[in-house]
Amino acid sequence: IGFDFSGTVIRSSCDGSYKEGDAVFGTMPALSGTLCDYIDAPIHQLSHKPTILSFIEAASIPLVGLTALQALEPYERICKSIAVIGASGGTGHVVIQIAKCLGFSTIIAIASQRNRDFCKSMGATHVLDYHNNDRLAEEIQQIVKGDQVDIIFDCVTSVDRRDA
Repeated sequence: IGFDFSGTVIRSSCDGSYKEGDAVFGTMPALSGTLCDYIDAPIHQLSHKPTILSFIEAASIPLVGLTALQALEPYERICKSIAVIGASGGTGHVVIQIAKCLGFSTIIAIASQRNRDFCKSMGATHVLDYHNNDRLAEEIQQIVKGDQVDIIFDCVTSVDRRDA
C-alpha cells in the first residue's frame, strides 16, 4: 500500500516531457508513500496515463504490472506453460493477463472455485480449486500431459516472517 499513484501534474521541473495539467501514473520508491494529496514523483517512475483508463484504474497497475511483466518477459520465448498460485488476487490476476499477452498457451490458475469465472475471464486456460490441494499435482500433470509446468508463479507463499 502506498506505492502506486495517478494524478495530474501541478508543477514540473523536468525537460518538458511532463507539463502542468498532464494526467500521469506510476509507482514511488519504497518508503516514499503515495497516500497523500501531493507527491514529488521521480521522473523515471512516471508515465502519461493512457486515456482509456480512469485515474483509479491507472493507479492499480504499476507495481503489480511491473512485477508480472519483469518476471515473465524474459521467458516468453522459451516457456509456454505457467501455474499461478493465488491467481485471483491483486498480482495473480495481472500475471494471468500478462502471460496471455506474452503467448503462454497453458495458463493454470490456482484459486478458489468461486473465482473460477473471474480467472477464466482474465485469460486462464484452466482453473484449479486450491481447496482440493491433495489432487493439485495430479490435475496439473493431466493438463500438461505428464510434462512439467515451465513456470510456477506463487503470489501467496512468503518466507518473510512478517507475512506469517
